[in-house]
Amino acid sequence: MKATRTELASEPRASLLRMLAAAIQSDEAIAHQFHTALFQPQRQQFAHLVAADGFANPEHATELLLAPLLTRWFLRLPPLSDGELADHIQTVRRLEQPD
Repeated sequence: MKATRTELASEPRASLLRMLAAAIQSDEAIAHQFHTALFQPQRQQFAHLVAADGFANPEHATELLLAPLLTRWFLRLPPLSDGELADHIQTVRRLEQPD
């Protein structure tokens, strides 16, 4: 999670990702290529790490874990601090525990 937070904030990567995000909104071909070539493989790798960490539903946990990071990045809000990130992970862990 810290590596993802850092990747989203580092230049020139952050600026390139913002341009790509804008293009994805208006160009279906770019959106498809982005999802197929970049996003899905990264998401699958992330889900694999989440599964290895013991989450019961790694795909769902991946969505829950990444959504705040991506939302804050997209809206140019400050990234989660280390403490906020740890709290967020624990919250998702509690949500993902079987009943």
